Amino acid sequence: MTRSVLIALALVGVAYGQAPTGQQFPLPTAATKFPAPDKPRKTSPTLAEVSPVLASKPLTLNGAISVALSTNPGLAEASQNLYQAEGRVGEASAAFYPVLGVNPQEDYIKHVAAPAYIAAATLPIDISHLLGAALDQAHFQEVQARLDVNRVRNEIVYQVTDAFFARLRADALVSVATEDLQNTLDRQYDAQARYAVRAVAFLDVARAQTDVAASKRNVIQAQANVQTATANLANAMGIQITQNLTLDPTGATQEPPGVPPPSNIPPPADHGPIPPKPDGEGAKIAAQSALALTLGPEFENNVDEALQTRPEILEAQAGIAAAQKGVLIAQRSVLPSFSISAGYYDLRTQSGSYVNEPQAYVGLSIPIFEGGLARSRVQEARATVATAETNVRRQVDNVTLDVQQAYLGILQATEQVRVANQVLSAAKTAFDIAVVRYTTGVSSTAGISPLLEVSDAQAALTLAEQNQVNALYDYNTARAQLDRAVGRFAYVANAPGFASPPPPKAVGGTGQAPGNAGQ
Repeated sequence: MTRSVLIALALVGVAYGQAPTGQQFPLPTAATKFPAPDKPRKTSPTLAEVSPVLASKPLTLNGAISVALSTNPGLAEASQNLYQAEGRVGEASAAFYPVLGVNPQEDYIKHVAAPAYIAAATLPIDISHLLGAALDQAHFQEVQARLDVNRVRNEIVYQVTDAFFARLRADALVSVATEDLQNTLDRQYDAQARYAVRAVAFLDVARAQTDVAASKRNVIQAQANVQTATANLANAMGIQITQNLTLDPTGATQEPPGVPPPSNIPPPADHGPIPPKPDGEGAKIAAQSALALTLGPEFENNVDEALQTRPEILEAQAGIAAAQKGVLIAQRSVLPSFSISAGYYDLRTQSGSYVNEPQAYVGLSIPIFEGGLARSRVQEARATVATAETNVRRQVDNVTLDVQQAYLGILQATEQVRVANQVLSAAKTAFDIAVVRYTTGVSSTAGISPLLEVSDAQAALTLAEQNQVNALYDYNTARAQLDRAVGRFAYVANAPGFASPPPPKAVGGTGQAPGNAGQ
């Protein structure tokens, strides 16, 4: 199997071959430096504005992802939220430092103004750990915001990958439609030439003209689908959607392992013996298909990996830790506080003399009654903790469902490619035989023109080619869906998110996967 550096793609298979392994490929970094969070882009740029090098040649999947990591507005918003969270951490950290200040003022004593200058330094003493709790809470909220960058990145890489495959699919279907149009034009020419020498009836010409008209409609629809897919790709990348993009599919897709490609099936030399009646064969094939869609041990491995790496789960765990710190902060109105301040007092008296004296203050404040304020705050904070814990459970269920659906999608898509290749092989053989019969003027049914056989065989071949293209790109899209479900698109050495899943301590966790709690 060819290794690709374009996207994180899983090696996949079915019960007949290999199961998805979860192997990850390197991911690209941003094409250009991401704008500063406080200086966002006002409008979406063109591809040339982002990277003249990428704009000067066909765009690869690697290049499309690189551009998206530089321009996608969703990633910009997540980075701005992280920038805001970092500011809150700095604000909470500042509470631990002494406050220095000079306060010039006028003291009015017996209606006489006396200028005074006070220089003071105040140092907070965090005896109740309120400042520490506030700082810890801000840190966990910053971890949440940073993980949200990874979550958004995971989604963006998948969206670009999906849009890239959709555009390649549309291009391939244009080729199928164009080939079909050329075949119908050839048949129309041949029918007209034969009718000119009275070799066929006008029915053959009319049928050929009808086929040409239908093929032209299919080409127009296929070309419109290319335009739509191009706009969707540009939108996912975060560039102007009115641009024309030329794609380079090299290395972007792969065939399912263990599935033979379509090939021409040679017709038998003779009719041979009558085959046995396929009694019970349908149930046997259905049982084999069901076996191919069985969730095996590799599925559990993908789920375990997802529960350890999906940013949504880690973000929810950090939310629990932040909410738990909020319970202590909610008790602040009933906890004692302690502070120390020192300064210098410079006062001119009524007689004009100056009083210069240092001052120091040590204060201890013990609340006696606050009207149930702390109790209400704690109730609110504990409800926030409960909500965060419920959110973790919901995220675990959602991620498990994502992985299951993506895993089944790969298994199903692999079987669909296998079947589509077989049908395409048979359709090619049938078309070749119909062409030979038409060339020799032989029809399988008396009174039926050989041209009708060719027309029907061509329609069946075109449908088989379309189904094979769709099956192949459904398979490659399913590979990307599994990687997104596991979270493999989320982490890369690309600021401002995490370069790898943060350790359990960083998100306030215990190191045990949430889905395995209590087992």
